[in-house]
Amino acid sequence: MTLSQTQPQLKGKNELESLFFRVGKTHRKLAGRLMDEHDFHRGQTPLIFALSHQDGRTNSELAELLEVTPATITNMVKRMEKAGFVKRKGDPHDERVKRVWLTDQGEGKVQDLHDVVGRLQAISFGDFTEVEKEQFKHLMEKILSNMETELNS
Repeated sequence: MTLSQTQPQLKGKNELESLFFRVGKTHRKLAGRLMDEHDFHRGQTPLIFALSHQDGRTNSELAELLEVTPATITNMVKRMEKAGFVKRKGDPHDERVKRVWLTDQGEGKVQDLHDVVGRLQAISFGDFTEVEKEQFKHLMEKILSNMETELNS
């Protein structure tokens, strides 16, 4: 039985919201399964990608970048440090400041994560034409803009 068969189906004016929710939930579930194949938690992906673009960030820089609380970053970094993906070191200019760095093992996960994201996209958009992908991208950008406008008002 698929996830969509077990979820309540809304019709009429709420049908799009129901579909949007189901797609998001199914996407998260599939991403989780693909991440599990690499012994990785999907919540760690943004942190790994952030450090792969600029290593040596502080917890507060990461929290701001990823739009989460500093406590969330602290917990993520502790778990990832325990798993051997990151290490914390003092800032050479200010020992009070700790910076987060990818370890060799963490850097090795970056390509795995790119592979997972590529596989997730291939599964999600496998039978889309390039035109449909562009249309979908445009519609998603409009949805995002609408939501951000409301959040910022």
